[in-house]
Amino acid sequence: MVVDAPFTTKDWGMIAVATVVPCGYAFVSYMYLKDSEYMKWFQSLKKPRWMQSSSECQATCEAVLMSSVCCGTYLAYKHSEGFTTSGSKLAVAALSGFAGLQVFARVFFLYCHNLPMFAGLMAVSTAVLTTLSYAFHGIHPLAGTLVMPAAVCSFCGVCGLTQMAIEERKSSKGDEAN
Repeated sequence: MVVDAPFTTKDWGMIAVATVVPCGYAFVSYMYLKDSEYMKWFQSLKKPRWMQSSSECQATCEAVLMSSVCCGTYLAYKHSEGFTTSGSKLAVAALSGFAGLQVFARVFFLYCHNLPMFAGLMAVSTAVLTTLSYAFHGIHPLAGTLVMPAAVCSFCGVCGLTQMAIEERKSSKGDEAN
């Protein structure tokens, strides 16, 4: 029985490049944000017990999850001849939407400190990641599978952010009553 190997030698090189980009982004954002006012604000929020609050853990999780999305993107790109097949249009739209949402959501969270808006954007991001996983699965099953952990973690983030927003609203109403 011959098993078709999912990766060639060239693929491993491309996957290494696809992994370096999100890892570099996570490292730079960690170095930039670790002592910032944003982290002080974030640390002061009441978080669910299961939600990690350390910036090191957040940067590591983001690097791992975005690396899997980038690897899945490369596999989908490779197996759709550069996203030129008819089935890859949904994948390109979802990937573009996800990238745009990531940048847009950061503004609300980092600079506006708007938890409800960020939770809403993360919910949309979760839907886009799920769509991306579905679209990639149609191109190459492993590509779709690689995106799924990011969608699941995004959903968990939405749950945590929603709970944090509710707690923040309760505490602000309690402050107004006093």
